[in-house]
Amino acid sequence: MAAVEIPLNPAVLEWALADAGLDEGQLSARSKLPAESIEEWLAGSARPNTTQFRALCRALNRPTAFFLRTDVPAGGTPAQFRTYPEQSRAAETRPLSKEEDKALRAARRFQAVSRWLRDEKVSLLPQVERDAQPSAAEARLAEVIDWSVDRQVRATSSGAVLSSLRAELENLGLLVMLFPMKEDGCRGFSLFDESVPVAVVNSAQTAEARIYTLLHEVGHLMRGESTFDTRFNDPRRIERWCDRFAAEFLLPATDLRSYVEKRFGSLVDDLETARSVGRRFKTSLTATCIRLEELGLASTPLIGQIPRREHLKPRSDEEDGFNPDPSTAGKRLREYGESIVRDIFEAERDGRLSRLDVQRYLSLSDEKYPELRGRVDEAFTDPSSS
Repeated sequence: MAAVEIPLNPAVLEWALADAGLDEGQLSARSKLPAESIEEWLAGSARPNTTQFRALCRALNRPTAFFLRTDVPAGGTPAQFRTYPEQSRAAETRPLSKEEDKALRAARRFQAVSRWLRDEKVSLLPQVERDAQPSAAEARLAEVIDWSVDRQVRATSSGAVLSSLRAELENLGLLVMLFPMKEDGCRGFSLFDESVPVAVVNSAQTAEARIYTLLHEVGHLMRGESTFDTRFNDPRRIERWCDRFAAEFLLPATDLRSYVEKRFGSLVDDLETARSVGRRFKTSLTATCIRLEELGLASTPLIGQIPRREHLKPRSDEEDGFNPDPSTAGKRLREYGESIVRDIFEAERDGRLSRLDVQRYLSLSDEKYPELRGRVDEAFTDPSSS
């Protein structure tokens, strides 16, 4: 007698995987089902038998009827990304690209494991009411992180500013992740959680644009929002709010006015002058123009003149002052962030995770595991304890 095949909906299975923050390998480990079979079910080229289907339902904590539905559940899987200015409103609700979907899955996976590792402790990122002014949010963030315009201006490069700002935010309990999502992909997205808020930035951008995108997503998180929420009546108004918050944080009014008056003696009237201001403050052209116009320091509208591909990397990362260590260890630290990598290795030390768990979470082969483990031990061991 032939085994009964269960006609599950591959799209619903894919949604459930993303909602659980798992990839095929992790689901395989949890369910004891072959990864190859799960991939076939996702592709729709095969169906599980009754025993396999029950194991799948248990692993994902879903009733059997859930996977037989014909529609994909609303929510959970994202509907909106922060896109580039030239993209139409229709593009804001386009399907995810392969790279974006991969980044989302990774972000949700790390958010879930970090929440568990931190025992649901609430992050220190301050929250603001959704009707608060961007300036109020900027002031709240400035109260809790060690940041100043002087530190920003004196930094050796935009890449150094990005690294320092990322470290400050990770100290508040955020996960800050940099993933390649292609030049025409989203700039970034955020996943709100009281314990582990996550900000993801597209690494295809210049260092200055990455800084701006990171703070834009922090603005969403301070409002208690995920980029993918579809609840808002006016998402474009929300995006403008986050743009203003990021620009105000990076370009305080007093400092910007003083610099423009002393350096130029008049209003800024072209993009080259605006770029000069941006180089001083290590800010993107978009952030600089937004702030100049907002403060009445521009004699002509500048934002509409910004080239479409201004935010993309025309230079090497080295020129941005952001060293792209080509090793696997360097890539993992750069993409996932030092905070979560450190937490995962600490969980291995105290027995909460096995080495195999660590390798699965951090996508490490047996050969690459010692390299990253050594880097983490070297970077985070307290010298005074030796």
